[in-house]
Amino acid sequence: MTDDEEDVRRQVLFRETPRVKIRTPNEGIAAMLARQQRQREDFLRSLASPSPLAELNRKIRADLLAQAAPMSDALARLARLGVRPPRLGIVVPPVAKLPNPTKLFRLLSDQARSHLAESLPPNWDDLQDLEDIKRVMRAGIPLVWVPPVDVVQQLTAAVDADLPSVLVSNKDAVLTSCRERLYEIKRGELAGCVAMLEECIRVAETGAQNACQSLAASVWDTLLRGMARHAPSLLQNTRRYGPVFNYPTFTKNLPEFNDDTLVGKIRATCVFSPVASALQEFHGGAVPETYSRHATAHAVSPKQYTPANSLVALMLAVSLARELEESRWTWG
Repeated sequence: MTDDEEDVRRQVLFRETPRVKIRTPNEGIAAMLARQQRQREDFLRSLASPSPLAELNRKIRADLLAQAAPMSDALARLARLGVRPPRLGIVVPPVAKLPNPTKLFRLLSDQARSHLAESLPPNWDDLQDLEDIKRVMRAGIPLVWVPPVDVVQQLTAAVDADLPSVLVSNKDAVLTSCRERLYEIKRGELAGCVAMLEECIRVAETGAQNACQSLAASVWDTLLRGMARHAPSLLQNTRRYGPVFNYPTFTKNLPEFNDDTLVGKIRATCVFSPVASALQEFHGGAVPETYSRHATAHAVSPKQYTPANSLVALMLAVSLARELEESRWTWG
């Protein structure tokens, strides 16, 4: 007879109070360890069995690889320019080895390729060398939205010393391109700046290049300040006045176009690539020959007011205004 059966017999015969079995500390610990061991074994068994989620991920990844679409023109241009492949934003389980980065382009859907094409400057078709693009923009000449494709190609093929002559020889094409981009701007708050830039074009077509350069420089400055007011990182914090616009701080904190620039940010970032040259410090003395906003405003001189610089001043303002329209950055 077991102890439990004996307890029942004594309760029936002698009406005894049931005895409570008290575990010793060692027995309690042993029971806890045994329970934990069973839990570990259950967990290991669950790992050994196929995971439905892992199997689903494997199938999704297989479908992506099987349905890879041909490389689009926009992606081919990126590859030729040497831009790193975009981050797809897809977490793929390590079931099989991924293809090399260039082949990852084929995994993009039509929608992703369309978004990628929209993120590139529309006037960068058939360009071969990204370094030449960077070089021209560092020289202070904008290449986003304006000028037209053929002029961009001529600029990237020319040496720095010939850049002004390339612009002047294509003056009509540049002005036409600027006018077309301004027609595309629909934001009401930009209407005043757009009207001023259209006046710049009309003035430039008559040969009054100095008036065009002066007015375009003021419009560009207005556009920069209106944008910076809504971007605290571009302002200088002062103890007395709080955040204020300051040219050196603004230039220093602008995004830089480099190898780490996200593909989707190329166009918006490149709009600011010529800014450092255009806002070069000038406190009097020798007047720079390349376009300078400060020299244009504070040093009226034939060295600064030139046919090429008037076109650069106009293109800078049109490029930024058109990007404000496209990116919908807060302005005003």
